[in-house]
Amino acid sequence: MDEYIKEERKRAATKGEAYLRKEITWEEFIDEFNDSEDELVMILFDVIEHEPPRSGLFGVGDMGWQQYLDNIRSAIYELEESIK
Repeated sequence: MDEYIKEERKRAATKGEAYLRKEITWEEFIDEFNDSEDELVMILFDVIEHEPPRSGLFGVGDMGWQQYLDNIRSAIYELEESIK
């Protein structure tokens, strides 16, 4: 695997975890990875980019929000596994 791809995947996984911990914003993650050409990074990007509303008319509620977070964790796991 190319070192650049490996480093980008590692950085994306780290930033994805930071996003889950609310240490970075949605915008910060999107700005950093919007031009990535790596398939696994783009899976995480896509999940984060499509953050659903939590409440209101189109809100996903608690179960839907948990599914969204689980999807992020799954994408991070795939990134981490790919660089082992």
